[in-house]
Formats: sequence, C-alpha cells, structure tokens
Amino acid sequence: MAGFPQEWLEELKSKSNIIDVIGRYVPLTRKGRSFWGCCPFHHEKTPSFTADEGKQFYYCFGCKASGNVITFIEKIENVDFLDAIKHLAEKAGMRLPELKNISDGDIAAAKERRDQIHKTLKAAALYYHENLSKPGGKQALDYLEQRGVTSGSIKRFGLGASVNWDNLITYMLSQGFTHEQLRQAGLAECKDGRWYDVFGGRLMFPVINNWLNVVGFSGRLLDKEAKMAKYRNSAQTAVFDKSKLLYGINLLRQKKQKDGVPHIIIVEGQMDVISLHQAGFDTAVACLGTALTAAHARLIKNYCGKVYLCYDGDTAGQAATLRGLDILAESGLEIRVMSLPDKLDPDDLIRKHGAEAFEECIRRAKTLLEFKLDTTKSAYNMNDASQKAKYAVDAVKIIKSLVNPVEQEEYLKKVKDDTGYTLDSLKKQVQSAEEQPLKIIETFISKSGEDKRVAFILHSQLMNEKYSDDFDLSEFIDGELYKTINKYIRATKLKDGIPNPGVLYDFIGTELQQQLGDFLNTTFEMDFEASTNFYDKSKKSLLYEKLLHRKSEISIQYDNEKQIDERRKLSLELSKILNEEQRYRKELIRN
Repeated sequence: MAGFPQEWLEELKSKSNIIDVIGRYVPLTRKGRSFWGCCPFHHEKTPSFTADEGKQFYYCFGCKASGNVITFIEKIENVDFLDAIKHLAEKAGMRLPELKNISDGDIAAAKERRDQIHKTLKAAALYYHENLSKPGGKQALDYLEQRGVTSGSIKRFGLGASVNWDNLITYMLSQGFTHEQLRQAGLAECKDGRWYDVFGGRLMFPVINNWLNVVGFSGRLLDKEAKMAKYRNSAQTAVFDKSKLLYGINLLRQKKQKDGVPHIIIVEGQMDVISLHQAGFDTAVACLGTALTAAHARLIKNYCGKVYLCYDGDTAGQAATLRGLDILAESGLEIRVMSLPDKLDPDDLIRKHGAEAFEECIRRAKTLLEFKLDTTKSAYNMNDASQKAKYAVDAVKIIKSLVNPVEQEEYLKKVKDDTGYTLDSLKKQVQSAEEQPLKIIETFISKSGEDKRVAFILHSQLMNEKYSDDFDLSEFIDGELYKTINKYIRATKLKDGIPNPGVLYDFIGTELQQQLGDFLNTTFEMDFEASTNFYDKSKKSLLYEKLLHRKSEISIQYDNEKQIDERRKLSLELSKILNEEQRYRKELIRN
C-alpha cells in the first residue's frame, strides 16, 4: 500500500503468519500444502476456504473472498487498512514507521486525520458526560431517571448531554481544538458565520466501535416541541460509517473476553440496548438507524454464531426484520426472530412486564423459515381458496431452499396445517417447483476476454514454476488486473527477486480482489510435463499470431505503396516473416 515502506509491510506480514491469524477466527486443517476451513465470510457446511502459508494468501471457492493477512483483518473486523495495520503491528510487537518521512503523504495524512478525530471525539464524549452532573444537564438526567436508567448504566454507556448550541464549541476551543477539527469529527457546523454544536439540546449516546474508540454519537432530542428529527446520528466521517457499526458492540467485545457470548440480541434503539443490559440481557446491540448490512453480519459473527432479531411488532419493524434476514443467513448465522406483544418495544416490555416477559419471547422465538412462512401467510386471505393456493405455492418456494429433506418435510407439515392440503400434494409441488437459476460464476479469463495461454503463462511466472521463464507478456495483455500482475512480475525479476502472490493485495483496488483470488486459485489440471509443453506452446502460438497480424499489416501496406524502394523494404520484411511463420508452424505442429 502506497505510503508504507514495502520492506516494513513484508516484515509485518512475515511476523503475522496468515494461518495463525485466520486460525483465531476459524479452525483450519492442513490438507497437503494448504489449510482448509469453513469460510468466515459466508455460510457453508463443507469447507471451501483455503489459506496458503507459503504464498501468504487466502481464497474461498464459494464466495470468492480473497486477500492477504492485511485484507483478512480489514474484512473480518470491518476496519480500514490503517486500523488493520495497527492491529497486526500491535500483535507482532512492531512500531509503525514514521509516515511523515515517506514521499507519498496520503497514508500519513489519513492516519493523522483519524487519530485527531478519535482524540476530538473522546474529549467531546467526556465533556457531554460531565454535563449530566451540572445544572444544564438536569433535563437529560431527569429523562434518564424517568426511563429507569441507573447511574451505573449512565457510566457504563458513557451517556451525556449537549446542553445548548454553543457550550461544546467554547469548551473544545479552550482545550486547544479548532473549528475545523470539530467539523471533521462531525461535531460542529458553521452557518452565517456562526459555529454551532450539531447535537444541541440532545441526550447523547456515544458510539464506540469494537476496538473501543469513540467514533461518533447518536443524539435524542429532549424538547418535544422542537421541530427537528427525534434522533440524529453523526454524519459520515473518516471514522464513522453507520453501515459498519453497532451500538453496544464495545461491551460485547469485553464480555467475549470475560465470559463468552452465547448469542446476540439485535434491537432497534439505544434505549432498548440499555434497558436490556440492565435486565441482564447484556449481549444486546442496535443498528444506528440503518438496515442490517453484510458488514454488520461479519462483525456479529466474530462474537458468536447465533442471533435473536427483535422487532416491536409493528409493520415497519417487520419490514426491517425481513430486509436483514437473508443478509444474516448468508453469513452463516443461526437466526431466531422474536415477536413482542402489543406492539411494545423491548424497553417498554421490560418496564411493564419485567425481564421474565422478555425471556419468554426469547423462548418463543421463531426460526428464519417459520418467520418467513408466517409473514408470507399474513399477506393472504386464507379464507379465499385462490389466495390460500397462492400462499401454498409461495410457501413451497421458501421451503425448497432447505437442502435437508427431513427439514423440508417438517415445514411442509406446517403448511399442511395452515392450508388443509395433503402432505403428498405439497411434496409434489416441491418436486415440480421451478428451480432458481444457478448463478454461473465465470472464470477471470473469460471475463477479461483473454485466453488460457496468457493466463497460464502469467500464472506460471507469478507462482515461479520451474518451467517458467522471463517471457514478456506486456503486448498480449489488455485487462487491468493482468497488467498489474505482469508489471509486478517484471519489476520483481529486474531486482532478481522471486514473485510473492500475496504482495499483490497490497496495491490492487478492492474491486479487483475477487478477480485476483480467482486467478491465483485457477487450476489447469496438467502434470509437470504437460505444463512445460503447454507453456512453451503458448509462447510460440502467441508469437505466431503476432507474426500473422504483422504479415497482414505489411501485405496491406505493400498493396497500397507506390514507391519502389518502400515496396522493396516491405517485401524483404514480409519474406523474413514468412520464414518465421513457417518455423513456428512446424514447431507448433511437432509439439
């Protein structure tokens, strides 16, 4: 990655053995020279995830995730390159290099900006928290007491108050922070020449990431008469991206280290999280006003494999639940869906009926399939014969997604009870239901339009196969990834070095990582002798085609040329090409 010395990155990766690092998240078993396990990025029962210790990269044959040890930490921990580097360096006992002395200042500037934002947000969080013990924070403190939030929870969650539009600005400036630093942290804006706290007049919930850094805030409006949004989250900054964050995840990390996490409860709001923690359900987290994302799913999977999704029973809550179900399922999480009575949210339920009522909702939680079937059923009038038939067809499509025939039959029994249709007729519907078209994943070669010869030569050179040489493919390559790989190989060879495939992940864009993973794990199914012959034949056939192309060009030039001398030169070149063409043809036929 530009900005860090390549030598330092190589040392970091050598001290961060990819097998050991991945092994902290998923069990790996050696098979031959590779290690295999179930992919941590999608659900699977048969391992298709492999890691190569020698070449220091991983690849999943199922979801096509690939990368080196740095990109693995980026993806599994939902962090960016800088935080992944810092994490690995800390584990390896290495100090970060002095980035300011590096010619490319992008990384240095990004690191400095992020560190400054973290420092700014931490200071603001402490200021907001201290406001609760001052006269200006009385309204917020009264609200928390009315909601039953204890002093212990106030401290544990770092709750605070933004008293007005000005006090934070005045305080932060007195501590040496600048207006621009407050703006970059998402705390302040300027309007008509006046800087103001964007969270003015709100109860403050600091958002702390899984690495225990304050990265932003969620503020609840206290003035019921104010014509503003009830909740406001930090705007997106260099450290705040709500699609990758969960409120309460920092406490989950601490619990995992101490007691382990049996399951996670996902709720809709911060007050729900706090109320559940106070009632003993201390694995509750919440999204920050956004639907569940794949990044959320990966983050959750780092802590446990079972999730209870809790919605309040109203239409909007059910819709939000449905949107997140498949995302969670695809990551391999075991899902249960909780339905709360009387359209109550978790906080209301516990305050009105106690923790036992919520515990009962956990016991009655539905499986993903049960919830989908019930939700589908609610969309039809089951007293109408045609509507009931449509429900049965849709239900069978849902059940058909199950691979296990025993599980299929169990859920078909539920549809039988709902509709009155016989089990035999429903089974026939399963057999006759249209198969979902399988998504055909093309190889990188076919996607790029380049043929097997170019891919084989490039792959052989990158893997430093014994039969490979320094044949330059530059003029035969068009695709961006192939050009990047070829450029890396050429640069490495000039230094008399040996290519290391894992290094490529340091400087290719994320949009090419899957293609790179596909390429690195391409298998050509040839033994050594066949590979040697194919390599040689690939080179000669490429040169032969180049020769034919040049012959065609010269023939056209010769026909159009009027000058005798030029025609003579073209004729001589054409003669040489014809001789070369004949030689290549013989060699290709012989091989």
